[in-house]
Amino acid sequence: MGDPISLIYIYENYSEHKIVDPERYRYIDVVYDAYSMVLKDIPDGKTMNFSVKVFLPDGVKELVLGSESDVLHMFHEYENEDQPIQCFVFGVKVSKKFFINYTVNGYHKSLMQRSSQTLVENSSFKNKKTVSRKTLYKRTVTKKTLYKKTVSTSIVQ
Repeated sequence: MGDPISLIYIYENYSEHKIVDPERYRYIDVVYDAYSMVLKDIPDGKTMNFSVKVFLPDGVKELVLGSESDVLHMFHEYENEDQPIQCFVFGVKVSKKFFINYTVNGYHKSLMQRSSQTLVENSSFKNKKTVSRKTLYKRTVTKKTLYKKTVSTSIVQ
């Protein structure tokens, strides 16, 4: 191991590519990348759980990533392969309500903050006035409106 490995995260009609160092890539990175790259339309503030699986190089067996050892096993299986690893996100469950202290696969929100660069790049509100998360949360809860597009992408930190 040690050479960079290409990962492709896939969820419904989204796919994102990332090159990672297998020596430093952990399970929390898998959760964070899936959450920030292909689940970006789900607003911050909602507790969610999901699973990620990969098909092993034989194309028959699949491995559900749920721990550090699963991630190490995945990299070991693909060690001599010259193809990207396709990581399929599935079983996404999202709370209906917004929470101040939400979690993503059990990780506290402080570990799952989407980067401001991702928020700006994916924003359809780039030229709008910046609104604080607290204000946005209050407006969203007060109006009891559910957005198909993530309202959190309009926040520029």
